[in-house]
Amino acid sequence: MKLERTFNIQRWAPDVQVGREGMPGKLNVERRLLNVFPARSGQSRPALAAFTLMEMLLAIAISAMVLSVVTTTYFSALQLRNRTTKAIDDALPLQHALATIKRDLVALIPPGGTFGGELQSAPTTEVSSTMTPFANGQRVSPDFTTASGFVDEYTPFADVQRVTYYLVDPTNNHTAGRDLMRVRSRNLLPATVDEPTAQWLMGGVETVNFQFYDGFSWQDTWDSTTSSNLPTAIKLQLVPAAEFNQPNQYLQTPIELVVPIVATARTNQTQSTGGGQ
Repeated sequence: MKLERTFNIQRWAPDVQVGREGMPGKLNVERRLLNVFPARSGQSRPALAAFTLMEMLLAIAISAMVLSVVTTTYFSALQLRNRTTKAIDDALPLQHALATIKRDLVALIPPGGTFGGELQSAPTTEVSSTMTPFANGQRVSPDFTTASGFVDEYTPFADVQRVTYYLVDPTNNHTAGRDLMRVRSRNLLPATVDEPTAQWLMGGVETVNFQFYDGFSWQDTWDSTTSSNLPTAIKLQLVPAAEFNQPNQYLQTPIELVVPIVATARTNQTQSTGGGQ
């Protein structure tokens, strides 16, 4: 009888360790047999721990709210990064253009001499005809004779050059405004016709205007053949073009750059020394 009971227990619960007496503990046997013999109809089985439907719905709702907040924060930060990157990309060409124009104006050479050309708002000399490499370009500055050229072992010219600024239509039709170009000529004593080089400064420009200070007021024009000298200061007014999706009031804020001119032309006046004549 004892051996038969042991055989039946090991048959239905083979992983139960039978003790010395041939009978396992009562608690272990009941626990093993519950997994073997399903409960009959009308009999209750022990309740298992699990999440209810309400708890699952509540967890899903909280997860959706957290995901919505994280997504909104991520895309807001991404848009802020894109705007910051665009602002930096737009500011770099502007800063470079202003620095280049300032360097040209600071190093202006007074009229007279072999390399010193006249400063005229409306050039009338033959030299100005060679400084027009653009068929549809608009001249926005006089011919500046300046000592802003870089001297290196690859260039056979001195630092004196002739510089003119133009506004030309952009090659990209999706860009608002026009491109600001810097045309320079390093060879001021050419044997034949000089071929100036063009340098792109920045895009998205609406208008560029130069004004000249005579010591009392700002003048829109200047002619060194009549004033016999350079102005006291030169002011640049650059108006950026509005984007296609921006209103036109952005055009009312020009960017101004004032550069004092310290160079003066020599005069032929002589002073008597000693006694009278």
